[in-house]
Amino acid sequence: MDDVSPSTRRAIHHDDERSLRWATVRRSPFLIGALLLWLFGGGQVGSPLFFLVGVTALPLGAAAWAWWQHRRSDPLAIRVTETDAALAERAAIAERLASRRAYQTYALVGVLVIIGALQLLLTGSITRSIAAAGLVTPAVKAGEWWRLISATYLHASWIHIYGNLAALLVLGRYVEAYSPRWRLPVVYAVAGVTGSIASVLLLGKTSVGASGAILGLAGYLAAMSYLAPATLPTSVRTSVLLTVGLAAYFGAFGFSFIDNAAHAGGLVAGALVAWLTVPREARADAHADGAPPDWSLMGAAAGILIIVGAGVTVAALTHARPTAVSSAEVSASTEPRSRPRSIVVTNNSDRPIEAYRVSVRRDGQVLWSQWRDDCCFTGAGTQSPIAPHRSLRIGPMPGVVALGLNPPTVQLDVVIFADGSFEGDQDEYDRLIAQRQWAADSAEYWLKAISDDRGLPATAFAASLTERLGNRRKKSPLEDAAVTVFGVPALISAASSSTLEPARIDETRARIATAHQALRARLDRR
Repeated sequence: MDDVSPSTRRAIHHDDERSLRWATVRRSPFLIGALLLWLFGGGQVGSPLFFLVGVTALPLGAAAWAWWQHRRSDPLAIRVTETDAALAERAAIAERLASRRAYQTYALVGVLVIIGALQLLLTGSITRSIAAAGLVTPAVKAGEWWRLISATYLHASWIHIYGNLAALLVLGRYVEAYSPRWRLPVVYAVAGVTGSIASVLLLGKTSVGASGAILGLAGYLAAMSYLAPATLPTSVRTSVLLTVGLAAYFGAFGFSFIDNAAHAGGLVAGALVAWLTVPREARADAHADGAPPDWSLMGAAAGILIIVGAGVTVAALTHARPTAVSSAEVSASTEPRSRPRSIVVTNNSDRPIEAYRVSVRRDGQVLWSQWRDDCCFTGAGTQSPIAPHRSLRIGPMPGVVALGLNPPTVQLDVVIFADGSFEGDQDEYDRLIAQRQWAADSAEYWLKAISDDRGLPATAFAASLTERLGNRRKKSPLEDAAVTVFGVPALISAASSSTLEPARIDETRARIATAHQALRARLDRR
């Protein structure tokens, strides 16, 4: 460095400043565009567009800070090359990583990639896979505690899993290189479960991802650098702290969809593992492969937990796999623009079909769907069961438009037979049962409401039922479908026009009572 002339140093300083200035200018339009999108999109804090603002602001801020710092520096003090110490540290890190292969880290990455692929292969839908094995808080509180583990294997998108795997490869290799090998599964498992528990207790929203477990590795390394400063090289400590800072930064901008509770829980859990283990070994040799037998046994137990958790996750995804409908088929006539115009459902079985769900899809996107139920409620009115070896035509259908190269397809998602059996999607079947339960509860409510209000004058009777209907609609959108079949709106209309007769009230009550009886019989049959 001493043989570099002052003029050369000034020239290098000027070129670097110009490069940093241009980098700042080049990144500015991205932030401006993100801000405009966010403002025109409603300006909601925590929305995906708000997160985009944070993502674009980060590189711009880094470039602007580097430019400002460079402008304040002395051109004659420029460092033309890296110091011998920095080069020696880089060489030592590379040698350490090469000598201690991160087999456990690679195994974890492989497991996450395989399960990420199975999310689509087994269930056909990210949404379905999350419902089957994600961190769904009501399900966890209902006793499905295994979701605390299975949720850490699932991801919401390929971008999500890519980011987590990139961080896992970096942090996992450092943990394996600078700690006893058994430490990685312990930190990963403890942080993953702790992050899930923190999410359930503090956030209460549906969540998936290995972020909590991965940030546990960062917390462990950060705590280790504090407890045993000589253990980690300076650049490794900087990388770990940068990872923690980035997680906090992105969590601040995307708190509405990023699980900060799981991140924080995993980070604290990883640091706690370091506090319990690192000080004891740092006095001797923090890099030693040896470990007390009890901790080695704990590492083996954590490894088994990770393997079992992966198996449980795959089993849950397999159970959620939709099955094909084989006893019925659906066809559609189309218009010149390839829009389904009418649909024909054919029952090829020897059992009557009492309910089904049909959907129109293009390129995996649901364009239109409809439930039909011959008992008591449906979005399209009551109907008779589809008798064995008979067909039913649905139409005309509303126009469905969506971008895509392929023509739309029509499919039966689930069919329910009169004997209570079903074929197709388990989730759709469960949804039908939930709708029937709601309709049964609604029937009980209206039977009592009509009986309580029967003695009122017609106008007051209509006003009371109208108010009740408004309150019920606030609780569930299914109320509209149920009360239409029950005849409640027609009863209100008759009362409002002063044409209400006692026979009309008795007729409506009888209709609701019949529907209630049929619903309860089918729910009990299940």
